Amino acid sequence: MVLPAIREPLPNLVVQTTAFAAITLIPISIAVALLRHGLFDVDVLLGRALVYGALTASTVAVFMLVVGYLGSLFRTQDNLVISLLGTGAVAVMFQPLRERLQRGVNRLLYGQRDEPYVVLSNLGRRLDASVDRATILPVMVETVATALNGCSTILLVRQRRHCTRCD
Repeated sequence: MVLPAIREPLPNLVVQTTAFAAITLIPISIAVALLRHGLFDVDVLLGRALVYGALTASTVAVFMLVVGYLGSLFRTQDNLVISLLGTGAVAVMFQPLRERLQRGVNRLLYGQRDEPYVVLSNLGRRLDASVDRATILPVMVETVATALNGCSTILLVRQRRHCTRCD
């Protein structure tokens, strides 16, 4: 992008840098707006993009490492057996790596809601540590809020004639 009136290098660099920054900020601001306000249920799309992007990068890296290492070890190039070994290594590691990446991305996006046994064991440990009866309800609310990665959690305890609210 060169403007006809600007021929000097410094103003040209400033104009190009400003234009590049403005063009780059548009998709970044759209992404921030979508993620902040939860529009279009983009969490699912973001999770899949993170999982399969990382899976693609690791698959290519493992294939290149295996083929490059075996090619340098046997001092050959364009060997079909080495390519088949690299493909086999990628095929063996694909599904376990995908599951591990999916668990990590789910924990990053949604907290521990897919692991109820971990949440219950954490709650049990925290309740054992708190002896005071007045702290039991806040500990439960805090544990559930951190497990679900939520911004607010309310626990209503119904006793005989009235409800107690614990935020």
